[in-house]
Amino acid sequence: MKRLMIFFILLTGGVQAQEWQSIHYNNYLNGAFTGGQVFFYSRNFKISPYDNSIWMCKNARISHLDNEGNFEYFDYSNTSLFTTSSKVIDFAFAAGQVFAVDVTKGLLKFNGSAWETIIPYSNGNFISSDTDTIWATKNDNTNYMMWKDGFNFQGNYSNYRRIVSKNGQMWGSSGENYGISKYENGISRVYSPDTSLLLDWSNYDVKFSRLSDTLYVAGALGISKAFGNKFVDTITPGNSTNMPGSSIIEIEFDSQDNFWALFGNSTFYPNAIAYYDHGVWKHIYNADNSPIDFTRRISIEVDTSDNLWVADGSLHVLKLHETPAWLGLQKPLSLQAFEVYPNPSSGVLNFDVNAFSVPSRIEVLDLSGRVVFETAYADQVDVALSPGSYFVRLFNDSQVLGTRKFVME
Repeated sequence: MKRLMIFFILLTGGVQAQEWQSIHYNNYLNGAFTGGQVFFYSRNFKISPYDNSIWMCKNARISHLDNEGNFEYFDYSNTSLFTTSSKVIDFAFAAGQVFAVDVTKGLLKFNGSAWETIIPYSNGNFISSDTDTIWATKNDNTNYMMWKDGFNFQGNYSNYRRIVSKNGQMWGSSGENYGISKYENGISRVYSPDTSLLLDWSNYDVKFSRLSDTLYVAGALGISKAFGNKFVDTITPGNSTNMPGSSIIEIEFDSQDNFWALFGNSTFYPNAIAYYDHGVWKHIYNADNSPIDFTRRISIEVDTSDNLWVADGSLHVLKLHETPAWLGLQKPLSLQAFEVYPNPSSGVLNFDVNAFSVPSRIEVLDLSGRVVFETAYADQVDVALSPGSYFVRLFNDSQVLGTRKFVME
């Protein structure tokens, strides 16, 4: 039986044989897994670096898988803290503690058994952690907040809507297209692409590497690297090999300080995932060679064993090294392995569903994720679309069975 989620490829550069495994949210609870960004400043899928527990959120629900595969969720049905209007959008971690930001309630903390509000506020949009220090920002141009060991400090710089910090270095941004600045001794120094090696004003993701104090700023033209008080290097299609595009919307480091990058556009719709290893882009995945649904806004994480995890409505893991024992006990996701042809097409699409159950519906989406054609399933359909690249997605009722990319001539 053909399985879309499994690929065995011989890899080099510290990454061994690759195998995808996928878990559908129906294995646990309808709507449990959701990837991508609810708000532009959030990543609502995170893995704790302390215990590899998996945390996801969507509006009023937090979903959690511990490192033994036990699933639990928190929402207004079982947690008095949450209401139907709650909007949980981001996570951060300290030793033995999980933090979340709720747009309506502020900074929340989970002690292993219960959630509590530790700093109440509204319009929250981002949190990050630096060891045991938690940084929180708001979306209304008021002061940032710092929480450490129960102490709450209100910062006096009001223009940050995103903060990252490491070893005393504090960098911030007021938005994805407003540049990046370093906050030091009460002064915010804004960096310009006109006077530094910063590639452009965009900063879709901002992270410190695991093994050094180097800051990585991912944006529309690639990655800018800063150390100390200056930008020192870049990663672009012009100075690296096999880069599948220039616009990067998320990066996640492994234990060797190489990283996975999620490529996409300025509205955060993805088109590829690739691994960067000392100047060379390897292991490039897209809709044609992975189980990932690239028509959704997705998010990526790397666990402490350097396995890549992807949330797209289901949960996928690229098993590179030792993985949690519970993964081997999961029922594989029955993605519909299908082919679409001819590809490129002049207006007729044929489907081969390889003896699986017949899908019920077809959707065609453009590269921005907008549905441009839909119809009941048939083995052959006529489509009238402008020339270009598209995704075709098959459904069985509301469940996505699979996605393929095709080209209209």
